[in-house]
This record gives sequence, C-alpha cells and structure tokens, in this order.
Amino acid sequence: MKFLLLVIGMLAVFSSCTNSTKNGIEKEFDSGAIFYDYKVQGEEGGDSVTVLLQYRFGNYEGSPMLLDSGSKVTLDGREIKADSAKLTGVFYEIMLPAEEFKGTHEILFTDKKGKSHSQEFSFNPFSLATELPSQIKKKPFTIQLSSFDKEPTAVHLIMIDTAFNTPDVNEELIIENGELTITDKMWRALKAGPVTMEIYREEETPLEKDPKLNGRIVKTYVLKREFEVVED
Repeated sequence: MKFLLLVIGMLAVFSSCTNSTKNGIEKEFDSGAIFYDYKVQGEEGGDSVTVLLQYRFGNYEGSPMLLDSGSKVTLDGREIKADSAKLTGVFYEIMLPAEEFKGTHEILFTDKKGKSHSQEFSFNPFSLATELPSQIKKKPFTIQLSSFDKEPTAVHLIMIDTAFNTPDVNEELIIENGELTITDKMWRALKAGPVTMEIYREEETPLEKDPKLNGRIVKTYVLKREFEVVED
C-alpha cells in the first residue's frame, strides 16, 4: 500500500513539474527571457545563403527549444519548419539562392497568441576589386575589397601554406575603405608555395525594434582564394 501511494505521489509530482515547465516556457516568451539566436552565412561563389534560427533559454549558451504548436517563424513571408541534430539541438533553417539574397530581409516570429516580433537585416556580400594573380611575391601589398564599408571594419584573415613547420596567418584586423594589407610579418609566417587565403567578415548586432527582445543576429561572409607564393 505504501509503495502504491509512493508511486502515485511521484506521478503527481512529475505531472506538476511537466505542467510547470510548459507554463514556464510560455511565461519566458512573454517576458522576453528567451534568447533569439539568428545566424546568416554566405560564401563568395556559393550557390546559397543559409539562415539558421534558434530560440534558446536565457542566453546564447542556453538549450535550443521547439516552438509551441501554433507559433511560427518566417523569412520574407516563407515559413521555416523545425529540424534538429544531435550536436545543435532544435533549429529552424532555410537556404536561399545567393544571387537573390543581396539586400534587406525580414524575420518574423509569431507566437501562438498571435503576438509577433519582426527583425530586419541587410546582407551585402563583398568581393575583390581586382582579381589576384596566380603567383604573388613575398612583399607587402594591399588587397582592395569591393562593396565593402568605408569605415573601420573588423575582418578575420587566414592564410595557410603546405608546410608543417610554419605558424601560418590567423589574425583579426581592422581595415578602412576596404583596404587589407598583407605585411612582411605575415609573409614570414608562410613558406613559398601554394597558399589558401580566407577573408571573413562577421557582424554581430543585438536585435532591434523591441526593447524586450533578448537576442542577436550574426552575419558571416567569407571570400576564398588560392595562389602560389614565390620568394621576392
């Protein structure tokens, strides 16, 4: 008899906790405690741009959650369905043709009560103003980026050679007017021969329009080139 009462008691506690969790999720959405984690990723020459959306508990490190039935999220009017993976958890993802993606877009989240949150963002890929030669001498030179901000902007530069005993180049730089200079110090970190170069631009900004929203939008774009380095 005592065992039966214990089991009944445990089921009641479990049911109470489950209902509390569901109610807690709704309250957290209403109070802005859910972290809206939006990522947009593209690559020069790529066929598509990926938009990855997750709704996390508390902050950007929180566990991603599945939206309640009746809630939905759209990009430019296209509804995005939920998916999941073992490493990332629940996510909402859509891939769109890169050629059509340049410009301004809108992410619209609507909860099951009909309350909506809108977030606009612009996506402006960059390129090289002048294509790099197939061979480059080991001396300082400047790469001019086209369709790039004139004001100081952070980029991540990676250059990797085929030698095992070199440190390669992996640096965060602030550039102006789209001018990225390859310095003597960078060349000293590389051996002559084939080199792969990647230039990343990543922008992270908080969500706008609604002060109650807790979240960010991260836009990443990468440009890649391969060339041969020769001694000066």
